[in-house]
Amino acid sequence: MTMLKYIFTIFVLCFVAVIANGQSAQIEQRNLNDYDKISFVVPVSENPYPTITKVRDFVWRHWTERTLGYAEMTLYSKEGEPSKSFIFIEPDKTGAWRVAVRIERVLHDRRFIGDPKRTGEIIRQTNSYEAYTVEQAKPKDKSASRSKKNFLLRFKDKNGNILAKL
Repeated sequence: MTMLKYIFTIFVLCFVAVIANGQSAQIEQRNLNDYDKISFVVPVSENPYPTITKVRDFVWRHWTERTLGYAEMTLYSKEGEPSKSFIFIEPDKTGAWRVAVRIERVLHDRRFIGDPKRTGEIIRQTNSYEAYTVEQAKPKDKSASRSKKNFLLRFKDKNGNILAKL
C-alpha cells in the first residue's frame, strides 16, 4: 500500500507541474495582431549599426508613447553565428509598462580541429530580462553624440539597476 501511495504522489506532482507549466506558457503568449511590428535580418556582410539605430528609435517611440510594439532583430557575428532579439514594449499583467527582451544565440565550439578539447558542440543560449525604466543616454564617443539620432537606450529593472544598453 505504501508503494501505491508513493506512485500516486509522484503522479499528482507530475500532473500539477504539467498544468503549471502549461498555464505559464499561456500567460506569455501574446496576440501580436495588436502590436506595431518591425523585423530585421542583418547579413554578416552588412554593417548592423543602421538597423540597431532603427530598432532603438522604434523602442524609444513606443516606450514614450506607451503603445504596443514588437521588434525582432537577427544579427550575425563575423563567424556567422546568429543572435536573435525579441523585444516587446507592453504592460505587464499588473498594467505597469515594461520592455521584455529575449535574446537567443547559437554559438559553435571554435577550437582548432586538431585540438583534443574540441567537441564540435553547438551551444544555444537564451537570455531574457524585463526593464521597467528606459532612458536615453548620450554615447561616450563625442563625435557620435553630435547627432540627435545617436543615443543609447539604458534598460533598468524595478530597482533601478542597469540591465542592458541598446
